[in-house]
Amino acid sequence: MSKKWVIRLLISGVTTFVVLAAIIGHGYRKCTALNIIVDYDSASVFVTPEEVKAHLVKMFGDPVGQRLKEINVQSIESMLQTNPFICEAQANLSLSGELNVEIKQKKPILRVFNAKGQQYYLTDKGQMMPISEHGTQRTPIATGDIFDYYSSMRNLESENSSIEDSLLNRSVLFRLWFLEKKIKSDPFMDAQVDQIFVTNKGEFELVSRVGGQLIVVGNIDNLEKKITKLKALYTESFSQTGWSKYAIINLKFKNQVVCTKK
Repeated sequence: MSKKWVIRLLISGVTTFVVLAAIIGHGYRKCTALNIIVDYDSASVFVTPEEVKAHLVKMFGDPVGQRLKEINVQSIESMLQTNPFICEAQANLSLSGELNVEIKQKKPILRVFNAKGQQYYLTDKGQMMPISEHGTQRTPIATGDIFDYYSSMRNLESENSSIEDSLLNRSVLFRLWFLEKKIKSDPFMDAQVDQIFVTNKGEFELVSRVGGQLIVVGNIDNLEKKITKLKALYTESFSQTGWSKYAIINLKFKNQVVCTKK
């Protein structure tokens, strides 16, 4: 073996030793601080850093003063993600010995009042979220023949499918969430819709925020076309005749929109 290769092996060995020593030494250092950051994504506050800290300390003890090797960041993340208001949680230990916890709060898009008097939110990710003691989120509300109870384990996004026809066979709650997602993605519709009502046939009616019209959607088949027709009606026809003349706008028919005057 040449002298050059011996020198390279020695340098590599020393480097490896130094890195391992640093890693092992870092593990024996004590945690110096606990930092918690919550991303609310413009939503109302449903969980506070103080609550997260209290829960973390209750489950694992105060991390400040613990040796870093005794702090299991994976267990902390798993525990925090069981919180009904938390969408994602990431924890890491910095080189300076700080435990940093970053949390993304769930974002509600619809408040549901089911037929049994129970209330909960549906989030943009298809999760169900309970009502918080900290306050409420300003969202459209859904009422009518909704019989689904709150379940922290249910995720409507996992019930999704690329097959458009299968929408008609999906649960009422899934179709309700799907409808609100479509409304939320369109600035005009998002500003217009104040309430969604589910009929005893599992069809949908919207209550307009401006003008107070009842918008009969029916089922969510051909939803894009129905929204396009509705927008055209408001921006073209109603801009000339006025919005306040009509009580009902029916989008259920394939080739026409039927309006009923007040």
